[in-house]
Amino acid sequence: MHIGAVAGLSFGHFTLVMLVPVLVGLMLNYVGVLLVFGKNLDASLPPINGTRPIDPHSHDNETLVPSSLPLQTGHEPPDRWLITKTLVILSALIVFFLFARGEWRAIGALAGAGLLLCSHHARAAKRYQLVDWNLLRLFLGLFVVNGAMQPLVHRAFAAVAASGVNLHNPVELSGVTLALSNLVSNVPAVLLLQSPLQAAPQHQQRELWYLLALVSTWAGNLTLVGSIANLIVAESAAAFGVTLDLKTYCKLGIPLTLITVLLGTVWLIVVM
Repeated sequence: MHIGAVAGLSFGHFTLVMLVPVLVGLMLNYVGVLLVFGKNLDASLPPINGTRPIDPHSHDNETLVPSSLPLQTGHEPPDRWLITKTLVILSALIVFFLFARGEWRAIGALAGAGLLLCSHHARAAKRYQLVDWNLLRLFLGLFVVNGAMQPLVHRAFAAVAASGVNLHNPVELSGVTLALSNLVSNVPAVLLLQSPLQAAPQHQQRELWYLLALVSTWAGNLTLVGSIANLIVAESAAAFGVTLDLKTYCKLGIPLTLITVLLGTVWLIVVM
């Protein structure tokens, strides 16, 4: 989303270009999970103490006090009206994004979120409890730190360029993005690489932005700490008695990431 906003990318064109590598990546991920962990997929989860059904219409625990991912160990009955409403609003937003530009996308997203909260089925206070406020503060901090470090970043990338690494070359940019995303996580990596890409020749910029978006996202699959999303999954799994460790994760994460990044880089070079 940050890349799309900074580079002014077309939502429709981006989706069409990325559709093939994303579908191929999902298929490889699915096959990889079956091959590496297939024998464990039928294993039962350990029992969770204190599990009880959740009543969506209850007023219990309605509070605006921020909490970080409260454990939801019960099974909430499906709210068909809210599901339908969500799908309708989501579909409308996707169509809107195809034609909207700039800040209108953000306005549309906020309007959709507001419409979802305007419902007696979706109690706003309970939804606020499910917001990971620590994660939001972390992302805010990333932008602040990135802004403060820009002079140092410029000197660092000048040294990189002097060593012969050309970040305007798709293959080299792909490799640097993969490595940097796993050193500082993928979101900070995008913020750090933003300046060199803005300095690229105009006719190359769209291809390079697309490549940065694709590789920085997939680079997070390499290790468990490669992406903040991975850590959220690990934290959520722990609530159900499932431990995700680095060694087990890397059995699939490393080969899958290397294969998908290679295929995605080749795809973008050929298509664009």
